[in-house]
Amino acid sequence: MRRFLRKAIAGMLAAVTLALTAFSENAVSEDNASQAVEEQSPDNDVFGEDNPEDMISLQDSMRAVFLTPETDFPINGEGLSGILEEVSGYGMNAVIINTSSEEQAFYDFDLSCQDNLNSTISLAHSSGLCVYLTLDVNRMIDSVIEQGGGLKEGFSALVHKFAMKYSCEGILLYNYYTSDTAEMYAEYLRSGSGIGYENWLYETNEYIIRTISDIVHKTSNTTAVGLYIEDMWANKSSNEEGSDTVDTVEALYDGFCDTKKYVERKYADFTLVKAYGSTESGTMNFENVVSWWNDLGSEYDVKTYVCHMNERIGNREGWNDDQLLRQLTVMKDMDGVGGSAFNSFQSLRANPLNSTNTLLKYFNDQINTSTLWETLQMISPSQLNYVTYDNKVKFAGTFDENFDVYLDGNKITLNEAGNFYLQKDLKVGRNTFVIEHKGKKFKYVIDRKVEVIKTIGTTTDIKVEGGTKITLQAVAYTGSKVSASINGKVVALQAKPNSEIIDVNGSYSEYVGYYTTPEGIIGSEQKLGKITYYANYSGSEKYLTGGSVTVEAKPEPPRMDIVVDIKDQSSAGTGEVVGTIDPIMTESDYVKYIKVLEDYTRVYDPMMTGAVPSPAFVELPMGTLDYYKSTVDGYIISSTGKRYRSENVKLFDDTGLGDNALKVLSVGNKDGKSFIKMNLRYKASFNITTSVSYTEGIDGPFAVESFDPQYVYITFDNITSVTKLPDFSSCALFSEGEWETVTVGGIPKFRMKLKLRQAGIYSGVYATYDKDGDLLLQFKVPTPSIAGKVIIIDPGHGIKENGSLDPGAIGEVTEQAIVREVSKRLESVLKEKGAIVYRLDTENTYYPTSERSHYARKYDADLYISLHCNSAANLQAHGVETYYFTPFSQPLAKYVTASLSSYYDNTLYNDGTQSSRGFKYSYYKMTLEQSVPSVMVEMGFVSNAKECLLMANSENQIGMANAIEKGIEQFFARSTLSSN
Repeated sequence: MRRFLRKAIAGMLAAVTLALTAFSENAVSEDNASQAVEEQSPDNDVFGEDNPEDMISLQDSMRAVFLTPETDFPINGEGLSGILEEVSGYGMNAVIINTSSEEQAFYDFDLSCQDNLNSTISLAHSSGLCVYLTLDVNRMIDSVIEQGGGLKEGFSALVHKFAMKYSCEGILLYNYYTSDTAEMYAEYLRSGSGIGYENWLYETNEYIIRTISDIVHKTSNTTAVGLYIEDMWANKSSNEEGSDTVDTVEALYDGFCDTKKYVERKYADFTLVKAYGSTESGTMNFENVVSWWNDLGSEYDVKTYVCHMNERIGNREGWNDDQLLRQLTVMKDMDGVGGSAFNSFQSLRANPLNSTNTLLKYFNDQINTSTLWETLQMISPSQLNYVTYDNKVKFAGTFDENFDVYLDGNKITLNEAGNFYLQKDLKVGRNTFVIEHKGKKFKYVIDRKVEVIKTIGTTTDIKVEGGTKITLQAVAYTGSKVSASINGKVVALQAKPNSEIIDVNGSYSEYVGYYTTPEGIIGSEQKLGKITYYANYSGSEKYLTGGSVTVEAKPEPPRMDIVVDIKDQSSAGTGEVVGTIDPIMTESDYVKYIKVLEDYTRVYDPMMTGAVPSPAFVELPMGTLDYYKSTVDGYIISSTGKRYRSENVKLFDDTGLGDNALKVLSVGNKDGKSFIKMNLRYKASFNITTSVSYTEGIDGPFAVESFDPQYVYITFDNITSVTKLPDFSSCALFSEGEWETVTVGGIPKFRMKLKLRQAGIYSGVYATYDKDGDLLLQFKVPTPSIAGKVIIIDPGHGIKENGSLDPGAIGEVTEQAIVREVSKRLESVLKEKGAIVYRLDTENTYYPTSERSHYARKYDADLYISLHCNSAANLQAHGVETYYFTPFSQPLAKYVTASLSSYYDNTLYNDGTQSSRGFKYSYYKMTLEQSVPSVMVEMGFVSNAKECLLMANSENQIGMANAIEKGIEQFFARSTLSSN
């Protein structure tokens, strides 16, 4: 309790006025007033002029607890030995005995006999505990008044008797403020002093503190004097030298008590600072309070101790089971702090929130202090209230390992990676779960619904060309049997092992199948009806109906009167026209155009539906022109056999291109690339492919068993003449080239056939129009050394657009945590080998998934690699797989998979386990880059507990990074080319 000196003090202050009457009305400064009082000090009359030699020894590692007679132990001392043994068992080395309660004092001034307080002190000393006694200054003043003594004789004598009778390590003064009352003001007027009323109040308070300090020191040169600091000297808002606090009572202004000056003048040997606020408090922050007093005490060689309000554990905001440990950890960094006192013995005994046990662990160095500021962090679920169709919920997160965490009252343990992970079944309807840790509580309310099939593709009516491959797609419960029906045919849909469109931590999978429409009927549309989807899981079934499909009328056969003329290119001169084709559309024809709006615009297969891209179509540069044919489900179809997203192009009407000459200007090398530069009268569309063989897979007919083509083909649309190709002797990538014609959809086209100097050594193309309006095709030259190669590393998942974390798949450790660390190690080892590495900072920066691979173009990279971890409903699934999109990325996927799976087989498992799941074609956003080899590595399964913890091990992460780097080296080492 914060109390001021009671008004009874007024009666004993007459003696003080004797020391103050020498002052005139103008002599009001604090320093002069203090000197006047000091000259009239009664101390020398009692003890003589010589002070005894100081023998005070202050504890450097105090661990004390307050004990109050009749509250904590009987005043007669019965059972005290057991209490003191209990105190020692709590790790204490000192006790602070309250010598007064509100009702009575537990001491007397009869020096002729020992009392219960003497016995208590003696027993504590014999128990190996230092003893400090509190002294209620207000109560002692009352004693002076009651005995009718003056301040000079009575007050000094009582202090002297107290210090003489009770031998202890220190006397702690409290309740020593001066109060501004009518009685005090009347006494001031009676005194006739001219120093001013406020000065008089301050000097009266200082006189009392200084007198007690002097008397104690002269009575016992081994007894320290302490000030119990219950309020801050002043807040900074009141005094610029004050503390950064918002204390409701300021000693300097509310108690007329300059505690700062008392420390500076060393009236006290130590202070005991009562820390009301927690380490999180905004008004009385523990660190702000203690550091202010510690800085002051350190400057004047006055020891600082801290009183912890341990009775607040579990009862006040911020006072959780870790609060005492946090306070002790903060104090550890303050050199001047000599130790702690705990305000409540009963709270130590009650052990609220297990706080006393953890305190003992701290004293025994069994606490990891580096995690004390960590709180319960939930990675999954990300929402407290949500609706789900999953049958399980995954709880994953981290917490301070020093303190227990509970799920619905059951203790959760951390795994060896420092996380926790567990699954709980969800019943249909409402489910509630509560997780608690260090006073922090998460209550989850999860409503489970049952739906076998959630979404389907192709929900709108579409009209397609005959022979189009329609993508049948549905998201259904994992393990379901899913099919789609159209035109009387039932197509079984297969579950994809990975998908970008579903939650990797949920219970649903993407199912995919394909249906190829009939070739069509000349002059007549063919209606196939609606697509119907069906899913069945354990007896639960559901039907959903999608859009209808209509096959366009098959067009009349194409023109047969187009004249094609190809000359002997070997005998032609440089720049000479070597081939001509009649235009499809003349300048007198009026047509609708498609114009590409941005560089690197993706082109889709017109003979497929949906958003499934195709590696058989190269990205086109801004300004490319194509002829419009139709619009289907948000896509624009061209008459040349290409499909564009509507938002990537614009339509306009004009006359046909007519004659459109193409001149090959130059072939050569620059900045590590081979290039071909051409001038087109009009920016006609084109496509670039290789002579590679594709195979059918679940994600389309674009998988490759091996990539070893000898040729690269560039097929131009609507070009009417071409010139002879220059000599390729100085071209690093291609050894020769020639023009040929091919017929696509009955239309003849020019195709440039380029022979690779080394079969299979090809890494994509950059296609742009330069400042002169010329088409520039640039091809990276893959040389064998990794040194100097520019490599982009993309750690999967990470920061989302709203600033929260996307953890990826969740297991014993999160996917993002693993890939982040492996990516850092991969970056390091690649740099050691001389590579130039750019690692996307996904832990601090948001990168849209669809834009991540674009950094390969931004940095003119030689390779892009995205690191991920896998997850599956089958908890035994394990191993490594790597996904590619472009065929020239397949070798990279192959080498990385082989190297990483070998590391698993021979080092991590070494028991015959086979870890390679192969290199696979698929269409992930981060692998769609056409100008550089791009792969996504699934490094292992976080859903497999054993494999997840293997990946979480820091040494294994180094090994995984080294294995991936080895695969990258092997990819480049295939080449025998030089860029010179």
